[in-house]
Amino acid sequence: MADASRPRRNPNSNPSSSETVANNDDLLNQILLYLPIRSLLRLKSVSKHWLSLITNPHFLHLHTTHPNPRPSGLFLYRYSRQIHPEFDFLSLLNYESPLKPPFKALTFVDDASDLQILQSYNGLLLCRGLHLYIYNPTTSQFAAILQPPCRVLSPLCYLTAFYDYNLAFDPPKSLHYKVVSVNFSWGLPDHYELEIFSSEIGLWSPSGDPFNGDVNFNLGVFWNGALHWISTTSGDSLYFNVDK
Repeated sequence: MADASRPRRNPNSNPSSSETVANNDDLLNQILLYLPIRSLLRLKSVSKHWLSLITNPHFLHLHTTHPNPRPSGLFLYRYSRQIHPEFDFLSLLNYESPLKPPFKALTFVDDASDLQILQSYNGLLLCRGLHLYIYNPTTSQFAAILQPPCRVLSPLCYLTAFYDYNLAFDPPKSLHYKVVSVNFSWGLPDHYELEIFSSEIGLWSPSGDPFNGDVNFNLGVFWNGALHWISTTSGDSLYFNVDK
């Protein structure tokens, strides 16, 4: 017997706003696009339907390329002699209720060396220890990259050494990242070469001819499809288009 004191929805009445959203995948996708990735990871457990929406490759591509001009925060390195030094996180989104930092130390991989953050772009960190690592602190996923092999410059027979690494990642153009290694040659001052690692093919490949340069390659900035380096002494600058 039905409980007369309990209100019942009239089957002929209009659905509520929440029901309208829940039954409209296009509208639901538009709302989910504005949520940060950490919220999406929690919402995957709401239902199987939400799980299928959030893990759909098309939605993941749209979310990655969705414009988000504001960085969430800064990682500040604490100087320490420990193998895994800690970081402070400065939130740039909400000063009254700061975001919980995704990590305090780089312990995502068992690396005997002192892991360092070299660069970060669009949510990915380029780290260096015994190997190179691409780390996503939001999803706690990482990929290890072997350093490029030493090469001999013929006919000079000088071995190349690794100078510095730069990260290039532009989600609106591609979900694949690239790591650019700036190599120099022992015995040849200001003689540099470039090698590129592409996550799409998983290999290092030389790029272009050797060149001279008087810039700080450890201060590279990826912008508008190119890496830019400047000199802090002479005012010179170089740029490299990673797609050509």
